[in-house]
Amino acid sequence: MRWLLPLAGLFCLLAGAAAAQPCAGPLSGGGQPWALPDVLSEGQRMAVSKVAAEALRKPTPDLTRASRCVSYELAVEGETINVMAGDGDTPIRWMKSEVQGMTIYLTSQDDGEGGKDYLLLARNEAGDFLFQLYTGEPSESVLRKDLLGLLDGSSAPIALYDRVGDAVTLFRPSQSGLMSHIFGPTPKGEKPAKLYGPDGRYFLATGSRAPRLASSGFVCPETLGEFRLGALSVHNGEFEHLALQCDYGADELGISLYAIRRPSETAQSWFEAALPEARRAFPTAKIDPGPVPVGGRNGFEFGRIWVLDTGGVAGLWTAQLGEHIVEVRGRLAYDKMKVAGAALSRLNKALADARR
Repeated sequence: MRWLLPLAGLFCLLAGAAAAQPCAGPLSGGGQPWALPDVLSEGQRMAVSKVAAEALRKPTPDLTRASRCVSYELAVEGETINVMAGDGDTPIRWMKSEVQGMTIYLTSQDDGEGGKDYLLLARNEAGDFLFQLYTGEPSESVLRKDLLGLLDGSSAPIALYDRVGDAVTLFRPSQSGLMSHIFGPTPKGEKPAKLYGPDGRYFLATGSRAPRLASSGFVCPETLGEFRLGALSVHNGEFEHLALQCDYGADELGISLYAIRRPSETAQSWFEAALPEARRAFPTAKIDPGPVPVGGRNGFEFGRIWVLDTGGVAGLWTAQLGEHIVEVRGRLAYDKMKVAGAALSRLNKALADARR
């Protein structure tokens, strides 16, 4: 086995030579962040959305074998993060924040006109984000400033990409009031599209942060007391089976509202079919024998609450709205039933408004 020794020595020399390769020089381009106006025109909104979709639908770069050439360090909120220089097969600059569970990188892509767009992207469990667009390769100082803003939360992302639905939401106001666009096929069943603002087709702009649902006309309030409106989902985009959802959250608790086009269903038949399915998620829960906040002139017709082993409660409510069934599901804290009651009262009012 003596012949292995020279080979081992050779491998050490090669590894040492590779590690000794100097980092690429600092970025010295003159690229600056895109000068986006405070309110985007429809053309600007679609242009930015298309660039974001093209960049973020690509898979996250494989950085397991990337060069470990440290360009510089950033210290943010007790974490020191190495900013790595790309080696040609990896992004121009990249970094990983263990605290935020985020991979961040600067990359480029063809702009369709013979030039390149430069983008600062970030990915974590919350989603795929576009944080900055540059007119060309930025300088190291410009990039460093944007990285710090991203990490300390002082800079907001430009866009969020939904990989399942191939959809983009821009966090910039537009003249049309629209924020989102679905680039993928019409959503159906297993591949819902998730948005965070009106798209003009399924969720209509109202001049406020409360979108109007297509077909049913139901307006999802911006808040339900302590619960704030979050994601908007298109489960089925075909008009005959239109199924839309508004999600609300507060302190890890949640309320989801669905508006589903079902001309052949009634609120009662839907409730009777949905209740066993909803309770299967909590097999040991017990039905609350107390009064359920349903009924009234324009409120939800049917509802049921059950007590969870964790001390919280879950509930299901249904109502008829023209050819649509409006269903609400919630997981709530037992010691905050007044908060839950206020949320349901607000939904009752929205339902009454939609029936007018």
